[in-house]
Amino acid sequence: MPLLLLLVLLVLCSPYEAASQRFAYQHYRQSNGLPAQQVRAVTKGKSGALWVGTDDGLFRFAGQDFTSYNSLLESHYVRAFAQKENGDLLFCNDTGIHLLVEEGDSARIEPLISASFTPNDSTQFYPNTLYYDLGGILWFGQPDGRLARWND
Repeated sequence: MPLLLLLVLLVLCSPYEAASQRFAYQHYRQSNGLPAQQVRAVTKGKSGALWVGTDDGLFRFAGQDFTSYNSLLESHYVRAFAQKENGDLLFCNDTGIHLLVEEGDSARIEPLISASFTPNDSTQFYPNTLYYDLGGILWFGQPDGRLARWND
């Protein structure tokens, strides 16, 4: 009896069972609609649409096509996203940190923190990472090795 049980377990755990599973996925490249070659960040917005930050700008994907928001940006090099508690998104690029507020099938962008090549008390040095901690404080890294925090 123990030998029969062992045989049944071996058959159930065989690699043939695992190999029969199929996972569906779709690659998006420039050849089939992705408007950029380098994707830096992806996040889901309040509406359920995906926001894609690339070396060539900010794009919204709601399941069919990529919509560009580059006309609203001074710098198209989007590096990272962070989501506020209310669901609004922040993103950073070479001009600073911006608020992205979804409004139906569209969005508006508001600058929050400015960035420049020569940072001072009111600007930062090209933020490239964003993170909200449990206390609601935004932390962001900068390529010169500095870490900053901001509580709005």
